[in-house]
Amino acid sequence: MTQSHEAATWRPMPAARPPVRLPPRSQVPSSDDASHIVRQVRRIVRAINVHSQNLSREAGLTVPQLLLLRQIQEAPPGRATAGALCALMDINPPTMSGLVDRLGRLGLIQRQRSPEDRRVVELALTPLGLQTLDQAPPLLQDRVLARLNGLSADQRTRVLDALDLIVALMDAEDLDASAILAPGPSILVKD
Repeated sequence: MTQSHEAATWRPMPAARPPVRLPPRSQVPSSDDASHIVRQVRRIVRAINVHSQNLSREAGLTVPQLLLLRQIQEAPPGRATAGALCALMDINPPTMSGLVDRLGRLGLIQRQRSPEDRRVVELALTPLGLQTLDQAPPLLQDRVLARLNGLSADQRTRVLDALDLIVALMDAEDLDASAILAPGPSILVKD
């Protein structure tokens, strides 16, 4: 996967930007800022894990499985192929194959030959798949994306700059990751 932006490259923040309005920190001494930053990163990781566990318990699905169901439902006719969905979800073909196999075994999706080109196999939701998708709880990433979109452009830039710096501090610039908030490198990493 090639990165679509320079997220892995740290850029110093221009001094002219006004500060982002953040909730006040509750009595965190300034000498403990580094530990506080690490705790905040850990909170993000825990929030993703807790959400994933809750989704698994409530819907019996992982975040990528639920996202795949949603993408199949929203795909225009003839575009719900494994290859097209790999590109859309930014995951590798072996991961997609595993997701499709699992959802097929659960009776949530089916493979069907395209009526226009019999060589093409399209994915379709079964009635159980539609019902499961309709009853699934909202995804953490939907809430986060909505809230990020509610920020000003300057605030989003500052958040991105701060996250770019955290990624650089963790020596994680070269790790490819899809835009799926879910634990597990086998789901996040694209070959």
